[in-house]
Amino acid sequence: MQNLFLKPLIVGASISADWAAQSPGKRLSSRFTSDIRVIARGGQPGAKMLTQVRGKDLEDRSIVIGFDLFFWDSARGAVDDSLREFRKMIVETQRLGIPFIVGDIPELLPGFQPGRKELNQMIRRAAGANDHVHVVPLDDLYQRILRDHSLVIGGREYSFFDLVSDGLHIGETASDFLAELILETLRAKQPSAEHQSLKPFTA
Repeated sequence: MQNLFLKPLIVGASISADWAAQSPGKRLSSRFTSDIRVIARGGQPGAKMLTQVRGKDLEDRSIVIGFDLFFWDSARGAVDDSLREFRKMIVETQRLGIPFIVGDIPELLPGFQPGRKELNQMIRRAAGANDHVHVVPLDDLYQRILRDHSLVIGGREYSFFDLVSDGLHIGETASDFLAELILETLRAKQPSAEHQSLKPFTA
């Protein structure tokens, strides 16, 4: 598993850009390497960020991590360009034989994320149809915290705002927890995240 994180590419918005804490993807990858490439900017939709990923940015990478990649896309009504860029990245990572990790989208801005449901359907459908695409279930995690009013980490209870102080950006404790969630997400697909047979892309 550690070989997957030797040359990661992290792409996304503010969490991926280490806004309030080191990103989960970087935190996890830093256990194994210092060769971490980041293409991320706060407030930017994934459709825009993915257009900035060139062939040279991908050719030597071992994994692509798009933790918060489509969060700001969900604030837009039309998601056709998001779907188009997502498909391109799926095809390219499939060609290179590397995993593509993407987070689904929690409803952190109720009433202001008209594209969220369609994007989540797109993300989950692509993961179901492509062995190398993995979804970090952020939406389910958020719903669980709302239901239980807390999340237990290391034997201690944390409220949502303990973990996400401004309602959008995670702190150090949340980043540690989510780094482990990335590993769990990879391990969930068998036989092994390191030795998958990649099926033709569908979405």
